[in-house]
Amino acid sequence: EEYNILTSRGCTFDCAYCYNNYRRMQYRGKGEYLRMRSVENVIQELVQVKKIFKNLKFIRFWDDNFIARDLAGIRQFRDLYTSMIGGIPFYILSDPRSFDSEKIKLLRECGLKRIQIGIQSGSERLNADIYHRIVSNQKILEMAHCFHQLGIEVVYDLIFNNPYETRDDIIET
Repeated sequence: EEYNILTSRGCTFDCAYCYNNYRRMQYRGKGEYLRMRSVENVIQELVQVKKIFKNLKFIRFWDDNFIARDLAGIRQFRDLYTSMIGGIPFYILSDPRSFDSEKIKLLRECGLKRIQIGIQSGSERLNADIYHRIVSNQKILEMAHCFHQLGIEVVYDLIFNNPYETRDDIIET
């Protein structure tokens, strides 16, 4: 059995194509856009889930960017997840701009098996000028190398057939 969970709402980023861009405008002036549940609250839910689903084999965290939590929060998650959930493998979504190898290593220690990460394009120009995602290809390669070293399965999201994409952008990707 698998379980799906959302531990935060919103995103720290403001990509031009994303629904969070629209939602951020809609909620402007109404408080923090990124809202996170406490690590304790998340673990309490998962403890209850383990009691209900005796054959729980996998957990999917559907937060827009699970590693947006600070390092202390990731450490706390690792410690509580390990002691109370028992290393059930899990999946997260993330963004290369949040990549931090220390956070990824901590998550791997407690069960991170698979990550889905949005690259969108290998063209730094397209990412910056069209998608409003300033991230270097060097950082993306560093991130990919880390995932490979740690044995984490990766799904990379790319946007194809963008009308603003040039032949050079495609080659760079």
